[in-house]
Amino acid sequence: MAWSKAAQSAYMKVYLAEHGDEIRARKRASRAADPLKIHATQNAYYQAHKEEIQAKRRVKYHTEDARVKRRHRLREKLYGLSPDDYERMLEAQGHRCAICEREQKLHVDHDHETGAVRALLCGPCNTALGLMRENTSALLSMVRYINRQAVQAKAAEKNGVQQARGTPQQNLPAGPGGLPPQGPPQQGGQ
Repeated sequence: MAWSKAAQSAYMKVYLAEHGDEIRARKRASRAADPLKIHATQNAYYQAHKEEIQAKRRVKYHTEDARVKRRHRLREKLYGLSPDDYERMLEAQGHRCAICEREQKLHVDHDHETGAVRALLCGPCNTALGLMRENTSALLSMVRYINRQAVQAKAAEKNGVQQARGTPQQNLPAGPGGLPPQGPPQQGGQ
């Protein structure tokens, strides 16, 4: 008489509950006695079934559905953020970055000391915040620097001074007679 799957499953649960420690100890001893044998057996099986194994892995890990599920699991594990919580945050932010308000793929921003989730940011904003180590005084200094450079550029433009792109004039060494250095000769007979 053949057992049903349910009966087999029930029997195995009882058997493993009674003999599980003994089985695990036997397996550990076998692996310890000849670890290369286990590796060789696993490698031989992989080589014999390589195409089938790789096809299953492609389905499991490389489909869009698998990537979405992996992102959900990771957000849940790292930030305690369920897929529904993430969707609510997306809706509340209008699917836009909390800093630059661009519509891009968004990442979870969190406080590195407390672990508390703050908002959703685009990749560039999240990276910039991380590179600055969330140092507000450094970020404010960067803002002042950018504003100062913009004011200087407008003043130079107003005075008719043209700056070479990427070459701030105030940082160039003085040429002969205190004049700014001459750039490379321009083509076209000028």
